[in-house]
Amino acid sequence: MSLVNDDKKSEELYNVNIHSLKTTDVDAVSNPNSALSNEPAPIKFFVVIVAIVAAFGGLLFGFDIGGSGGTFVMDGFRAQFGWPMDGENPEWVSQQQGWISSLFSLGALCGALPSGTLADLIGRKKLLMLNCVIFTIGVSIQAASFNIEMLYAGRFIGGFAIGSLSMVVTMYQSEMAPERIRGILVTMQQLCITFGIVLAAAANVGLRHVEWGWRVSYGGNVVLSVAMFIMLIFLDESPRWLVQKGKHNEARKALLRIRQKEEVEFELAAIMKTCEEENEIGSAIMKTCEEENEIGSGKWLDLFRKDNNMAYRTFLGCGSQFLQQICGINAIMFFAPDIISTFFGAEQAIYGNLGIQVANFLATFITIVLIERMGRVSLLQIGAVGMAVGTLLVCILSSPALDYQNDQTTGVFIIVFCTIYVIFFAFSWGPVVWVLCSEIYPQNLRGKGMSLSTTTNWAFATVIGKITPIMYRPENLDLWGTFLFFSCWCVILFIFSSTMIPETAGVPLENMDNIFDSFKVGLRRPQLKPNNNNN
Repeated sequence: MSLVNDDKKSEELYNVNIHSLKTTDVDAVSNPNSALSNEPAPIKFFVVIVAIVAAFGGLLFGFDIGGSGGTFVMDGFRAQFGWPMDGENPEWVSQQQGWISSLFSLGALCGALPSGTLADLIGRKKLLMLNCVIFTIGVSIQAASFNIEMLYAGRFIGGFAIGSLSMVVTMYQSEMAPERIRGILVTMQQLCITFGIVLAAAANVGLRHVEWGWRVSYGGNVVLSVAMFIMLIFLDESPRWLVQKGKHNEARKALLRIRQKEEVEFELAAIMKTCEEENEIGSAIMKTCEEENEIGSGKWLDLFRKDNNMAYRTFLGCGSQFLQQICGINAIMFFAPDIISTFFGAEQAIYGNLGIQVANFLATFITIVLIERMGRVSLLQIGAVGMAVGTLLVCILSSPALDYQNDQTTGVFIIVFCTIYVIFFAFSWGPVVWVLCSEIYPQNLRGKGMSLSTTTNWAFATVIGKITPIMYRPENLDLWGTFLFFSCWCVILFIFSSTMIPETAGVPLENMDNIFDSFKVGLRRPQLKPNNNNN
């Protein structure tokens, strides 16, 4: 069907397609070829381009994680901020390490909270571009820091942009992607995060003995943020956001770039239908998406109502993000070099960290291969088991029974088991939680729902970032007690994923309500193929 530029014709098309649909037809409508043949329409390559460009937000975050943690053992960094040059970390140094990590996460928390409202107000694309500008300012301040207070300020500003990006990127990707590859494309962000970590960790190896090398570790990703801003100029706004604002013709143009021609009108009709049905839930009954634009999107309070299972969806989104952080991943991501230097020198710590991050990056490809084949729930279950085993083994090897600080062989095994933990996280709780949170909310509350769940993630990332260097000090929990704490939470991760999460693989966003209507809490075993029958 050719493009329709006349608003009256657009409204006639809306009436023809929308009012002939039933709620149960949404699945078929979103994939019109399913009614004609068993072969889905080919995926347009531009969809992949959109996902990769948006995933640059993950690359910015990953470079920061991999770069900042490594600076703690760099001579130039320690000299600049007056830390002991012998590698010892008195309590005041541990406090500053905690603030460097946690202020970034605190900024991310502050950036994530208003992002849902802003994404609904100005659109996904514009908010992504705005965050690129903010991030560039933040990392420039970090790279130019001449005292610890200036570094703190840059960390907070850069974190503010990353917090918003972490929410908007996954939302934008999920709304642009066809449902059959949605999980794969949203996982692109996690892949870019892990690649960014590897990139920075590798750079740290060469920058270790350069006096100003730490400035590159903190500010090198300014190049990436500028590149992302430029590439975003050539992308379209989310069609679902455009429909929500009553801009049907612009939505049609955007869909034509990411869908086959024969899919466009059917998907547009499905989005319109879903928008209309969502407007009828709650006290504010709206007939069309144009009326929603006039009155406003869903309210924050709607996230906690029983209608449309919203309270449970909110609990699921926030609960999964809380668990992703409390299991200890950022303790390793931020502080692995410092932990490794406990039983090796600074040089070996940099190389050990690089090895862990390479494994982290490579393991993310497992998600890309399996997330649509095995589904979300099975990957989360398997990942939780491997993470629990890895942290428990680190706990045992670093226990008071073994003199691990003076035993490099034990230290090597601790690195190996940390790597095992990271591998299992990288293909499960790392990417899959973000995929899940991008899927479970309805269109009119997706921005606010993802904003709240992302804020939960960063809130506990802040806590973990601040307390970890204090927790593993010998006079507190020590290394073994810290990893025992994380291991216990990994067991809870398994219970949560086995009982509380419905399978969403292959389900159109417009049909997600039906999944939650039929879902019942209960024990589920890992499946080799996703099973959407949650009764």
